[in-house]
Amino acid sequence: MKSNDTQSLETVQTLLAALFDSAPMAIAIFSVRGVHDMANASAAAYYGLTVEEMLASDQRSLSKFWPKFMSDVRPTIQDVVKTESTRIIRTIFQRPGSCGFTHFEVTFFLILDAGGHIKQIGNFARDLTEQMRVESELEARQSELHQSEKLSSLGMLLAGVSNEFNNPLALVIGQTAMLAEDVGGTLHLARVEKIRRAAERCAKILQSFLAMARQQTPENEIVQLNDLVRSALDLTGFQMKFNQIEIETILDPHLQLNAADPDQLHQVIVNLLNNACQAVEEQLDRRKILIVSTMLDSQIRLTVADSGIGVPVKDKPRIFDPFFTTKTAGAGTGLGLPFSLGIVEAHGGKITLDDVPSGASFSIIMPIGDQQVAKIAELESDQAALSSRGKVLVIDDEEELAETIADMLRAKPRVLKTIRGQGYMLIPDGE
Repeated sequence: MKSNDTQSLETVQTLLAALFDSAPMAIAIFSVRGVHDMANASAAAYYGLTVEEMLASDQRSLSKFWPKFMSDVRPTIQDVVKTESTRIIRTIFQRPGSCGFTHFEVTFFLILDAGGHIKQIGNFARDLTEQMRVESELEARQSELHQSEKLSSLGMLLAGVSNEFNNPLALVIGQTAMLAEDVGGTLHLARVEKIRRAAERCAKILQSFLAMARQQTPENEIVQLNDLVRSALDLTGFQMKFNQIEIETILDPHLQLNAADPDQLHQVIVNLLNNACQAVEEQLDRRKILIVSTMLDSQIRLTVADSGIGVPVKDKPRIFDPFFTTKTAGAGTGLGLPFSLGIVEAHGGKITLDDVPSGASFSIIMPIGDQQVAKIAELESDQAALSSRGKVLVIDDEEELAETIADMLRAKPRVLKTIRGQGYMLIPDGE
């Protein structure tokens, strides 16, 4: 019979062999010359081989599956032998027939003989691919949360001052609208109109920031996107001319009508034009901005492209992040693109940074489907209903503003449209 010590040794060897073969982690042992002496099934499986096939393969045939073998793996093995220490590296592995990479954390260590001399080199390779995917998703979620928190803080700040600005601006706009009716045909009309337009611009800017920070619901009207483009070009035209920028427009004359908030979309187009202008104004050669509107697959697409230096590759993933800007210090706030994205998404659309060989190209894509058709029909019905006579109930916590609205309605009801978003309701007769 065998002794108990012999039986115990055999048991341990059997257990170690089972552990080696069954381990889910890839394990291999090779000589200093790089010849594999042992490998488990997990290691061989990554090469698409059996253990026997892997052990029969030379180092050159196996190393081709490690894209960074010469820069990462081989120098690490040499360092382990030279310093007689353990090294851990992260590197990539490409499985046979796969286009993607497997990410490994590989631990290299020495195996010594009884005399303390280097006999072999062992390694454990831990597959990190799934872990890195989860970490990447978690990082993306944390980034989204961080951006959401920044927008929430911005929304709280703006909400705190919105009423303080909205009511005085509404009062100024309302009074200048009525004053314009009174001084029509005189030299004072142009000055009154300038005051009114300036006040309306301030109100729209405030509403635009609130729309970005609080995802304000658009106040839809029936709009023609080409008209908004022309209006935005009128607003930015002086800046373009001053900087000697060539503007080319290719606007589809058959572009379908859309149900949208004209003020919000107008501000988005102005933002894109301003960005394009700033991108090309430093160019010494040709300065050009191209604006194209098209209908494609039940979608309206508006593209603003410039001949500038474009967006650096490293900045593209962050280009729509709040407070991120590629402009020089003091030249940008980092709010224009995220604000524009928020508005377009609130309309059910999206903004994309297009892949172009030179310059930068941004596209607004708006869906035209059954919902849009239904919205347009509803708006047309509402306009028809409001064209009839009715009663108006004016409710406001600021007396002067309520009086201004009442005066406007008595003088000329249509001028009420000049104060949008204040929450006033038309109540038809009989209701």
